[in-house]
Amino acid sequence: MLPKFELILSGAALFFIIAVLLYAFSVGTPLQLLPQAFVVAACLAASLLMLFVFRLYGLRTAQGRIWLLFSAGMLLWFGGELVLRLNFITSAPLLLEVCWIMGYILLITATWAAFSEVGGLKELKFRWALASSIPYVILLIAAALVVGANLAQPAPETALAYKFYLLADFALMALSTAMLFTLGSGLFAKPWLLALIAFVAKFLGDAFFIYQVGAGTYLAYPAVADIFRMLCYIFMALAAYSQIVIFQNLE
Repeated sequence: MLPKFELILSGAALFFIIAVLLYAFSVGTPLQLLPQAFVVAACLAASLLMLFVFRLYGLRTAQGRIWLLFSAGMLLWFGGELVLRLNFITSAPLLLEVCWIMGYILLITATWAAFSEVGGLKELKFRWALASSIPYVILLIAAALVVGANLAQPAPETALAYKFYLLADFALMALSTAMLFTLGSGLFAKPWLLALIAFVAKFLGDAFFIYQVGAGTYLAYPAVADIFRMLCYIFMALAAYSQIVIFQNLE
């Protein structure tokens, strides 16, 4: 029998609190690299839980194929986190960009496929969707202004990748919101509410990451960007677990 979702949520909260405390108090100590392992572990946990959801539904079902795409996308982000933590960002920047970008492509594809499965644009109430997108547009513009005003001029391909990250985050937030408006309230909407929170956290994490890399402070003070990205992975893991609960309840 599965542990209750509330128990998993409590465990995730404890995991997050310990990581934040380590970020706060381990600077300058032998433990200063330990909290970064929490980010990588959270991403791996999300990937594995999504893979488990895929195995529940199977490749022959639409849900199974959607969650396989989610798992593959998260595994690519896991690869990106490993590249970043192993300090290959200077020696193999292309590998880092490939992991992030391909991960985004798979995640956006999965989210769009899920949206299409519940009716897609035919079922979407545009008036509410348009109103709900306004905060995301404001976030995107604010991030572009802050990051752009403080960012040292990167290589053209790096600048293009950074813009892609923010736009891809926006696409994931918008599609998740559209899913929520289409599904309404209830059991089936819960994973998408958690996914939306995850994508907002990822957007904020990317904005801080881009700013700090441009300012040359990320490697010395990675805490803010890392904490937001870790939140993203934790909520994606919770979204996958809630989908497992849904599957078990329908059996």
